[in-house]
Amino acid sequence: MKEQEAIDYLDNLQVGEFITVNIPVFSGEYIASTCIYMGKDDEGRYILKDESFFKMSKDFMIKNKISIDKEFDGDKAFDIYKDIKKEQENKEKQKHKKNRDAR
Repeated sequence: MKEQEAIDYLDNLQVGEFITVNIPVFSGEYIASTCIYMGKDDEGRYILKDESFFKMSKDFMIKNKISIDKEFDGDKAFDIYKDIKKEQENKEKQKHKKNRDAR
């Protein structure tokens, strides 16, 4: 999907769904990155996560000709999901530790 079609698709995507973001690097070459959609920030930018979190505005996507695909790498998606679960577990452990230390 090209710029506007990709934006329309992202606007209807649910948090937690996976996509492939195609980021142009030079003259027709792209880096395809499997990402999980994490929602929008207060400024309306799309929040995505692959190995790290990143944000993209609609203008940035159009200007840089970023496209997306509905298909994604299942193995990569599973790794991203595991990382998110691990982060959530670590936050929960820290929360319990702080509560215990406060006593």
